[in-house]
Amino acid sequence: MIQAIQAIRLGSRMSLNESTRLGQFLIDSKCRLTDISCGDNMVFRTIRRYNIGKSTVKCIQLCSCDLNYIEKNGKCIQILENGKIVITDNKVTVKEVFKLGEFLEDRGCRLTDVSCGVNLVFRTIKEYSDMRNSPLVMCIQRCSCNLNHIEKNGKCISHVNELKDGKNSGVGKMVFDRTCRLTGQKCAKNAIYEIFKEEKKERSFNSGVLYTTVCIQKCVCNHTMFVIKDGYCVNRAHFTTNQQITASTITINPRINMFGRVVEHIGCLLVNSSCGANMVFRLIQSAILGKSSKQKKCTVKCSCMNDYIEKGQECIEKSRFSSRNLQDDKSKLALNDQIVDYGCELREHSCGANMILVKVHLTSFRTGTILRFKCTLRCQCVSGYDEMHGQCIKN
Repeated sequence: MIQAIQAIRLGSRMSLNESTRLGQFLIDSKCRLTDISCGDNMVFRTIRRYNIGKSTVKCIQLCSCDLNYIEKNGKCIQILENGKIVITDNKVTVKEVFKLGEFLEDRGCRLTDVSCGVNLVFRTIKEYSDMRNSPLVMCIQRCSCNLNHIEKNGKCISHVNELKDGKNSGVGKMVFDRTCRLTGQKCAKNAIYEIFKEEKKERSFNSGVLYTTVCIQKCVCNHTMFVIKDGYCVNRAHFTTNQQITASTITINPRINMFGRVVEHIGCLLVNSSCGANMVFRLIQSAILGKSSKQKKCTVKCSCMNDYIEKGQECIEKSRFSSRNLQDDKSKLALNDQIVDYGCELREHSCGANMILVKVHLTSFRTGTILRFKCTLRCQCVSGYDEMHGQCIKN
């Protein structure tokens, strides 16, 4: 909640008549508190300015670390040699090892891409500035895995093969794509690149918001008719399993658990029909039979209904899972589901076939003196795929 705190004038200086804390917002009726001290090594930074009438202004102020100080665990730490962060010839070096997922406020945005530990770098998750009041930019930094590693179970795991001469080492392998332009391009026989992880950087200025994106691409089979076998994409027709059946040869009994089964049939009548308790057939692929025919052939898969997730070949209500299990169950979310992620660690992670979790809203809050963040995330189709019957189908 933003408070209105009164200030008094002492000669040519402004002073507060009550204390404030780091990260606190307040309304400044005449914008007189900009760069005024609000605590030890802290000053007010104007984050929004309003014109009220012809000559009156109002500002939203944020109590932030002063220049040459940076926030660490709710305190403002000085940026000096022999300290935790060193600046030499405009080059920033972090001498202390930070924890994965740790946040800090960075005035001037000097820590972006600076190492904060083994296989760790600072990633800017929020950048903002008010050029009418100060040329400096403010950033919220998160200590994250570097570009050659991905976050898994609280650690940074090497999962990326460097892209050499535009070739990948095989199906299932990953490459780093700085411009996200490889999506949909061929990477092997019957295989294309698909976004595995997408990282967006948000920069907010008076003139608008600028987004830049980098991707980790994964080489996957380019059609549901192919499956991975010994590192290659081969036609499903070459394999016969009890998980793949044809609708014309069986009778679908909705009381029998058919979870995970794939059915290919003409007429597409099974789409969204029941195939077990809390289960329905989801469309995987559809095609028109012949150039002149209006009849369709559909491939469907027995999956959990919306608001249910798979657990041991059964579909159970999501409400039966606590937020502690969300890290393990995020891949079982339905399209357009929203979750609250404390720490914003699940952003851009997979939440289903051709789906990723995308940030909808970012909120900061404090636990004692520690600045923390939570994100509202939505499960959406990755680039190059469109929503159809609750699934993400390649466009």
